[in-house]
Amino acid sequence: SSGSSGSSVIVGFTGSDAGAVSDGAGVTRDTSSNHVSGGDGSGLGRLSLGATVWLRHGTHLRNTTFELTKGDSGVSEDSPIQYRAWPGECASVQTGEEVRANQFVDLTPDERNRLHPAADASRVKALDLSSLGIHVPSWPALWESPNLLSVVSKGIRQNMSQYPNDGWMEPKAVWATGVRANETHPVFEYKTDNRTLTRPDRHLGREDVWARPGGAVERGLWLAGYWRVAWGYQGLRVDAINTTTHRIDIHSTPGCGLGDKYSCHLECAPPGTENIPVPCSYAAGEKDEGRVIYKALNLLEEMDVPGEWTLDFGLQRLYYYFAEPVDQAPPVQMLTNAAPVITLANASNVEFTALNLEMSRGTALTVSGGENVRIAGCVFNGIDQNAVVIEGGHGHSVVSSNMHALGQSGVVVTGGTVANPSNHVISNNHIHHVAEIVRVYQAAVNVGFKETATDAVGVNITHNRVHDSPHMGMMFGGFYNVFELNDVSRWSQVSNDIGCFYSYSQRKDIHGNLFQSNYCHDGNDGDGIYFDYDQDYDLCRGNLVVNANRAYLHKCSEHNSAVLLRGNLALNVGVGLTVLSAGNASVIEANVVAGYIDAPFDAVGDFNASKNKAFASPNNIEWNASALLPGLVISDHSPLLAEFGDLKPFPLDNVGLVQDAYRTTQDLCVCLKSNCACKRGLVPAPGTSGLDTTCTSKTWDVLNHQ
Repeated sequence: SSGSSGSSVIVGFTGSDAGAVSDGAGVTRDTSSNHVSGGDGSGLGRLSLGATVWLRHGTHLRNTTFELTKGDSGVSEDSPIQYRAWPGECASVQTGEEVRANQFVDLTPDERNRLHPAADASRVKALDLSSLGIHVPSWPALWESPNLLSVVSKGIRQNMSQYPNDGWMEPKAVWATGVRANETHPVFEYKTDNRTLTRPDRHLGREDVWARPGGAVERGLWLAGYWRVAWGYQGLRVDAINTTTHRIDIHSTPGCGLGDKYSCHLECAPPGTENIPVPCSYAAGEKDEGRVIYKALNLLEEMDVPGEWTLDFGLQRLYYYFAEPVDQAPPVQMLTNAAPVITLANASNVEFTALNLEMSRGTALTVSGGENVRIAGCVFNGIDQNAVVIEGGHGHSVVSSNMHALGQSGVVVTGGTVANPSNHVISNNHIHHVAEIVRVYQAAVNVGFKETATDAVGVNITHNRVHDSPHMGMMFGGFYNVFELNDVSRWSQVSNDIGCFYSYSQRKDIHGNLFQSNYCHDGNDGDGIYFDYDQDYDLCRGNLVVNANRAYLHKCSEHNSAVLLRGNLALNVGVGLTVLSAGNASVIEANVVAGYIDAPFDAVGDFNASKNKAFASPNNIEWNASALLPGLVISDHSPLLAEFGDLKPFPLDNVGLVQDAYRTTQDLCVCLKSNCACKRGLVPAPGTSGLDTTCTSKTWDVLNHQ
């Protein structure tokens, strides 16, 4: 129906034009190549007020950004422009270019000789990128992110070749940090004795192979790792490997030098002024903590697992290890365009419902300015950058969506002022396996944590379930944001000195945020709620931290910041509360620590531990048995409740995901072409990824679209 309020546009890939309706919006459909584009080359064009664009089942493959601007707005919050999946179907919007297996060619004899001996050489093929009009520039000598392109097969991002496949290598000693006087570059000695490895996931290298003439070093060898601290991840190009002295020369110096910050005394002082030992290594009798760890990336010599790929920058050839015999292999998808999939600039009253945004090298969806943009019941999968970025505007929301296999963060949100809060909402989302490409300072939810002066004010972050991150769970900055009833687990899977919730600022621009009834658990070596610097009047009330390093940590301040910790629980932790700086207006009371390794309280300054309670074992507290997680909830009649008025029974049954109009007891699906891997709408069984590859088309009918 054309030009009337409430009109519809149907975009489908059924093989027939029947039912494909255009209301003058200039919609085109190419069923042979599955492209959707607008009449203006950028979007679906101008829709009538209150219109709905329905996407039918299939893969909607785009090669340009779908752009919406102010003129694409709905008339009001109650009469939005809507983009939705057709009821009962999965519509997957993706980017990239499909490459058939027969476009790959056999390896040359030299390439076959370099290939890892464990590989099936008949399934490793080469692709000349120039034949696709693609040119990938070489990595710089030092990089923060390895993202060049991505290769996708059967809806899964494939791994760049690496060594080791699981775990890390570690240096024996650092002979040049790169920051001593007269040092031009770092040099370290690699280990050659298995007995010197510090942990089960550490491995000796294959330096003899990489140093062969015409091999990895000459063609370009990068080592990526944590070179000084657990919160700094960089790739470094190797200049030379000496297999006699077991030393590796690195081309460029990472920030503050190469070497363990603590044993090498690398404190970021001016070059040549630090007292750095030579070699920089642990002395006899001292424990090698194994804090400096690294991998080798992008090597033909290390292609030993089906699905791996590597890129020769000089030859512009991509090598791929097919999982099936090549004549039976499905096409692979090449992601080279780092532009966002969808952008909204000053658009208002627009909704995206039950869509899948998948397989993109860029951010999936960005919103800047505007009002009342709503993203609900969507799936974000295999995104190399962020799932959703919100910059400014008012009243935007991301609700009841699933996000996983993300290269950077899940939701990044800023906007608002103290006088005019943003009122953005991030609620009931399941976000996991983030920071798979950029390994540090990425989070499931980033609320105003930026190096710029951009703040987030008045954002509500509630009922999210977050898990599996190498660094932090959520990070924040800004003013008067509310974090409540979130379930965060398995953060700090690689790094440490980081939090379930984390912030850092030296600008005194973090104030008045509320953390209430959040559940942080199983954080490996990570801390719970961690205020690293200058958080003022942020209130932590009634939170529960279980199985973490430090449960609550307020670190440093130069501005006499107030610490407000009231009625929080810590169970089975290293330290309960660590307060290194607390202003005169601080309130630290009614906190309970049960089961600690080092100490219940570790504080500097005016901290009255008698206003809090500590038990050496959780058995000292009367716990209420819970069918979901036994032994975590203080019972309603515990004497602690009478002793501490602010201490309440923890609302464990109400934490994390909840059912609503979008997230039902049925499955929310991730559709990949004709297949569907189902993502559980509610919490999957412990220890599982939540993916069920046995689902059928019946599980597609999961949302109420009417």
